[in-house]
Amino acid sequence: MIQTKNRPLTDKLVFDESTTKTLDIPLDNDIRRITLHVKLAIVQGATQATTLVDSGLGILPMLRKIRLVMNGDDNKLSVDGVKWYIVETYEKGTTPQITTLPTPSITATYEAVLHADFASFRQDLSDISALLPAPDLASLTLEVDWGQMTDLYETINNTIFTDASSNVEVSLTEVFETEAGKTVQSQAPNGKYIDIREGTDVLNVTAVADSYDTSVLQKTIEPVPTKILTHLLLTRSDILTATAKDRVDDVLTQIRVENVKGDSERILDERADTLQDSNKTEYGLESLITGAYYIDWIDQRRGGLRNFETEAVKWKFLNADPNSTETDQIEIFTRYVSSV
Repeated sequence: MIQTKNRPLTDKLVFDESTTKTLDIPLDNDIRRITLHVKLAIVQGATQATTLVDSGLGILPMLRKIRLVMNGDDNKLSVDGVKWYIVETYEKGTTPQITTLPTPSITATYEAVLHADFASFRQDLSDISALLPAPDLASLTLEVDWGQMTDLYETINNTIFTDASSNVEVSLTEVFETEAGKTVQSQAPNGKYIDIREGTDVLNVTAVADSYDTSVLQKTIEPVPTKILTHLLLTRSDILTATAKDRVDDVLTQIRVENVKGDSERILDERADTLQDSNKTEYGLESLITGAYYIDWIDQRRGGLRNFETEAVKWKFLNADPNSTETDQIEIFTRYVSSV
């Protein structure tokens, strides 16, 4: 009989500005979910910090990168807190727990909760198709690259963090088999878990691209060979400046995905604003998420986007003039099956 249990870990990922902190994850049982409860204690200075860098997402920009590393050097996931939060919002149709960050700053402890859910169908708590097989690993490490106050506020003045009260608490949802001689993994499809992974990439926008014939902005979809499950695009303005990293809706005008090898196939072709509006309706969101464009390839392509051949499947974007002489940016989140 398969059972689950929650397991809060005693050790925490303590906060330290602009450093990487690590936590060893126990390998006793297969893991369905890892939950991160982030707490940051902010102390307002005599002069308050002003103007949020990425408005509306609280302390999440402080999580510059979250990695889950298997066997010392094999990343199961590598994603920042902002994209992780937005993807979870789309997948579950609800907003994960987060404390709104005020401007100007106010002394308080601010929180956010994120879930790394190892399942093909995250709404189905009985799904065991893609659990994390911790007992098969030599090591499993959770890593957080902490940011600094300037990741939250454009002008920090005298505002600081209280390091001793700031950390990430971690808990596991473990899955185990109570019947002797039987394993959970043996009951998964084909007797093996699907290896689902998550990663991110970026594409800079330095000039206008207004024609698929002459000036299209393009990038090969990676990694290969994989089956892509979901994509999230985030667009930001003037990312090279210190004070304008907020997400914006006016970078992309059209999004296309095309297989350029052989006879060529246009896989997706959509106006950016139409895709964004469709996301709101499809996932039951109360409002649009600024600068976000979500593509569920499981739904679009009946099980995922097959990305098997090098340099075959490409993003092709049309975009407006960059917002200034600096660079706009498209951030790309990818969830994929690594072995197909």
